[in-house]
Amino acid sequence: GEVRASRTFEFLLRRNIGLVEGFAFGEVRASRTFEFLLRRNIGSLSTLSFAEFAPSGSVGCVGKAGGKMRLHALVGGVTEVIGPEGSLNDAAQAMADGESDYVIVVDNRELVGILTERDLVMAVAEDVDLGAALVEEWMSEAPDTFAPDVTVSEAVAWLLETGYRHLPVMADGELLGVVTIRDLMWAQTQAE
Repeated sequence: GEVRASRTFEFLLRRNIGLVEGFAFGEVRASRTFEFLLRRNIGSLSTLSFAEFAPSGSVGCVGKAGGKMRLHALVGGVTEVIGPEGSLNDAAQAMADGESDYVIVVDNRELVGILTERDLVMAVAEDVDLGAALVEEWMSEAPDTFAPDVTVSEAVAWLLETGYRHLPVMADGELLGVVTIRDLMWAQTQAE
């Protein structure tokens, strides 16, 4: 049948399989990663049979090149953002609304920091007024960012070394999304 794609779905299709115009599900082999992204972004796929899909593209939907999964295969969904002048209350609300444990801090379309639930816990422990305290006072400034072609194993090694749990993924100065430790654990299980 015909598939009507939202802008988000179309973006995921373009990034994961490289074509949208004339897209026919019968012509695409969907990986477990792509299936996961579809399920996370459009819900149930009970009417689609991924076993019937045919091969696609040289890199493939899963973001594997040379058999290694890349971060671009894991980036998807909505990333919560806030300005540095937002309050910690605003940040906590954005996290709750987005069911996320972090917010990306952006100033003039530039990534300037990340605020996590760990930062909020520290502020609460110090009895800070969450309505008055600013995000810029508690965020981690200038977080390390990663290119979409970084392998999952390289990203896992970095997390183990630094203790961080979130990897902002950027290309050409644009934030593509954030890969979390949970995403990396899922990717590791798919590699087995």
